[in-house]
This record gives sequence, structure tokens and C-alpha cells, in this order.
Amino acid sequence: MNADRLLASVCGASASVRKLAAGATLFSADTPSAGVYTVVKGRVRLERITERGKEAVLFVAQPGAPFAEASIFSDVYHCSAVAVTNVSVNFYPKQKLLAEFRDNPVFTLAYARMLGHQLMLARTRLERANMNNAGERIRHFLMLETGPDGYSLERPGALKELAAELSLTPEALYRTLTQMTKAGEIERTTSALHLIGR
Repeated sequence: MNADRLLASVCGASASVRKLAAGATLFSADTPSAGVYTVVKGRVRLERITERGKEAVLFVAQPGAPFAEASIFSDVYHCSAVAVTNVSVNFYPKQKLLAEFRDNPVFTLAYARMLGHQLMLARTRLERANMNNAGERIRHFLMLETGPDGYSLERPGALKELAAELSLTPEALYRTLTQMTKAGEIERTTSALHLIGR
């Protein structure tokens, strides 16, 4: 069961749709947590500002992806959510979900599975961020994120977004992609990257 179907199955009429323009903030770090979201259309960037004032991108939620799913167990959000593009998101209220945990063991198990999957994804992103060079990070990303055909990765956003997701500067990403293209490792189009030999 996907996240939207799971959350909608228990929230019903208490769920709502929210729309934001590109650049708008859905919620900020340290503000009271209100519920869980899934992306219907567009992309949402989850970010924190480090002590040095640098933006750290934790995750870019694409259509179908849930986010802030652990926040229902916290008083506040621990990061900010910013619309990368014009976005539409589904909102599922915290209090309704918490009530289901008390009364619905089937939902509780399914939600735990969803959190477990998100934890595995977070560990994969951490593993990638600890890789020593840009080429390793890009190869790791492409091998794990390619679409159903096993070698193509659709990237509707700007390279700057991908760079932030990989904890690279845009210059380092562009330079490394150019090197990988010249070496015959990848092919690039305006909206996709293709791994050669997959």
C-alpha cells in the first residue's frame, strides 16, 4: 500500500490538500508539528540551516513521497519544508493519526513499515554523503535511483537541486557529469541521465 492510500484510509474527510507557489515554505524547523504530508504534484525540499549558516538538504520529496512522517511523535518539526516548484500536497492531521495508533493495530504496523522504508532511504543518503568524491556519489545515486528501465533517471529539476541532494557544489556536479559523459559512463538529455551499460 502506498503512503497516500495508507494515510487516506484512516484520515478520510480530515485530510486536506494544500497548494504552494515555488519558494514558499510549508513549515519551518521548530514550529509545532501538525501532521504528515505526501506530494501530489511538484517537489518539496526538506532542509536545515547549519550553525555556519549553510543550507543542508535532507531530502527532496517527489510526487507520491511522504514527508514529515516521524514528526507526529515530536512536538515540533526538525527541518523546514520548502516548495521547489509550484506544489500540491496532501495533509494528514497528527491527532487523527495518533488516535489510529491507539485503536488500529493494522494501521500501526503499516505505518511502522513505511517509517522503516524511509529509514533505509535516509541511511542510503548518509552513506552517499560520506563518499569521498563526486564521481562515487553520482554513480551511487544513479545505480539506486534509476527508473523502471534500470538505467534512466528522469531529472525534471535543475542541476542545482541534484547538487544539493548529493551534497556537492553545482560546479563540482557539472564538472563531474561532463567528465563521466566524455568517458562514456553516462548520457545526458535535457531532462534525464542515462547509465551506459546497465
